[in-house]
Amino acid sequence: MGEKTALPYPQGPMLTYDVAVMLEAIAADLRQRTLAASEENIPVSITLPAMAKLEIGFKQKIRPDKTKQKLAIEITWKEHRSPAETETAGQEPPSAPDAAPDGPTAA
Repeated sequence: MGEKTALPYPQGPMLTYDVAVMLEAIAADLRQRTLAASEENIPVSITLPAMAKLEIGFKQKIRPDKTKQKLAIEITWKEHRSPAETETAGQEPPSAPDAAPDGPTAA
């Protein structure tokens, strides 16, 4: 986890109108519950779950010489594993049972 995946949406300075067009393209992909992406120049498809969390924030810094504003839109989701996958994730395969202990056992 933590690896960056490249999405096909342009970033950087652009007209506000073009930002709106880009957000509409992202919204269309979200409605389809799939995002096109690439990892190390290999195309991949990211399938989204039915439920996601949306956070929208706005910050503004006002100084005498300039004002800086930021609108942040964050969409997060969790992938749920089946109980069998959760139990075995990251575990070593079970080893052979230990031999019976020497001597009598306490009852």
